[in-house]
Amino acid sequence: MSHIALEAIKVKLDSTGEEVVYEPDADVMAIATGTLVEVAKIKNTVTGLETIIEAGTHTVAAPVPTIPHVTSSSINDAAPKDIVITWTEAMQGTGDIKSALSVTVDGAASVNPASVVFMGNEMTLTLAAAVTAGQVVTWAYDDQNPTEVLETVAGSIEADNQTYAVTNSVA
Repeated sequence: MSHIALEAIKVKLDSTGEEVVYEPDADVMAIATGTLVEVAKIKNTVTGLETIIEAGTHTVAAPVPTIPHVTSSSINDAAPKDIVITWTEAMQGTGDIKSALSVTVDGAASVNPASVVFMGNEMTLTLAAAVTAGQVVTWAYDDQNPTEVLETVAGSIEADNQTYAVTNSVA
């Protein structure tokens, strides 16, 4: 089985008309939007043979960012201090993310969670006090501080000023 490695690609940027040569690995991901003019060289890593290929003109589409959505927010008997939030994407927080998150219980003044833990598509907000049966719980995210951002692991930022209802299953 032979392996072919991309040595370099030349890109003509749509916005400026500038031609830039990108080396594989670090630079290839930086291509973004442009017009691919030619593949400068490919190399068979088994035989060491190099071939120049004129690939014609190809448009490189800009990546479409993935916007994360909350699929559920709940709290239950097993952990009445933990609001478990499930997202459509794996999430992460930057800076002191708990400062950008707030929880309201029965309309009382909102408080920041005591801690925030990310595990794949789940984010758990731990409260200082347990929620009891029948209490109405909401949580909100507000990204007014650019160092405290809730985003997907891939880097798509969740919209600010979102408030979500929590399903309270505490008996």
